[in-house]
Amino acid sequence: MIEIVIPKIVKPLALSGYAEEFDDACLYVWVNPPKKLIDELDAAIMSVSEIEKVYVTFDRKKPAINLDDFNKKVNEIVDRQCQIYSELLSQGPEGTRMSFEEVRTVSVETSETDPAFWNWVKVQIATMIKGHRAGTKKA
Repeated sequence: MIEIVIPKIVKPLALSGYAEEFDDACLYVWVNPPKKLIDELDAAIMSVSEIEKVYVTFDRKKPAINLDDFNKKVNEIVDRQCQIYSELLSQGPEGTRMSFEEVRTVSVETSETDPAFWNWVKVQIATMIKGHRAGTKKA
C-alpha cells in the first residue's frame, strides 16, 4: 500500500489586500494545520467572548470578579491565541516566520495604531484555512 504523507501547505497572504501601501509584503499562512490546533484556537476565541460578557455585565458597585484576575485571564487567553497564530505564521520560508513575541507585539501595537489591521489578518487566516479545507481555490 502506498504511504501518503501530507506536507504542511503554506500560502502567502498579501498584505496589500488590506492596504496597497504594503506593496509586496506578505505573511505565510499554514492552511492545513491539524484539527486539534484549530479547535484550540476556536476555544481561545470563545473564551474571550465569555470573558467579554462578564465585563459587559460587570456591576462596578458589587464586582463579581477581581479586576486584576479578570485582566490576568484575558492576557492568558490572548497569549494562547498569539501562540496559535504564531504556529500558523511560522511555517513559511526562512525570514518570514513570526515568533510568538512578534505576533504578540503586532497585535498589541496595531491595536493602538491601526485597530482594524490585526482583526483583518485573523479573518484572512481563518478564510484561507476554511477555503483550503473546503477545497476552494482562488481564481
